[in-house]
Amino acid sequence: MAQNNLFLLVSMVIMCLAPGIHGTSHLMFADNSGQVNITRAGCGVTRVCVDQEMNCNQSMEGSCLFASLEVTSMTAPNGSVLNITMQGTAEANGFIAIGLRPLMGTTLIFVCGRLNETVFQFFTRDLNGTMQEPSETRVKQILGNITGDLLQCQFTVPNVNATQARSADNTFAVLLARGGLTANGQVGPFSPSRTTDPLNLADPPSTVPATTTAAPTTVATTSSGPSFFISSASLLLWSVMALPALLRM
Repeated sequence: MAQNNLFLLVSMVIMCLAPGIHGTSHLMFADNSGQVNITRAGCGVTRVCVDQEMNCNQSMEGSCLFASLEVTSMTAPNGSVLNITMQGTAEANGFIAIGLRPLMGTTLIFVCGRLNETVFQFFTRDLNGTMQEPSETRVKQILGNITGDLLQCQFTVPNVNATQARSADNTFAVLLARGGLTANGQVGPFSPSRTTDPLNLADPPSTVPATTTAAPTTVATTSSGPSFFISSASLLLWSVMALPALLRM
């Protein structure tokens, strides 16, 4: 009886710490009362930023699906600590999602969904082709915010590693997607609208597309000064005119 009461007390404390947030039991939630911080500050410098479209509106409007990924520490052989933020528009029973695809292996996806104007859901899934399976990936410090159709979320993933090697590998292709939740509250099809090339998340400057500069064009210049070149016709005429004078000498 005492154990049951203790379990009930712990459950009530968790619900108070994370109002409106639902997820599987392995997730650790942070206090949802704080404001989600979505920013482009540090993009390409301290964090990797990905938009749904290459020429997405830079004003951080919600219609532009946006995600940022920041590696804060690397500890072999456990991997890296990865902070992720996302925002985009999602209607009721909709979701926004980000996927991490290693060079070899299963794609890990993180899904932020909304049931209505106030209820935020979070899922982790393993993606093999188009097939999804629940993932027991540890995620913590989950925050969600819903403002109208704008859905924002941020979370931290410890022990991220693209390989099974002892050294941490942070090279992933990043996938962004929108979708819908099923009638029973599960994640619907994951169809990415943007898939990047493999990116080294621990080296944000290397992920910024290089700008190509055209080689300087060499322009021939002309001089207004006297010319020292004489055409062959002029040289011949000068020789004919000078010939009589040379014969009289």
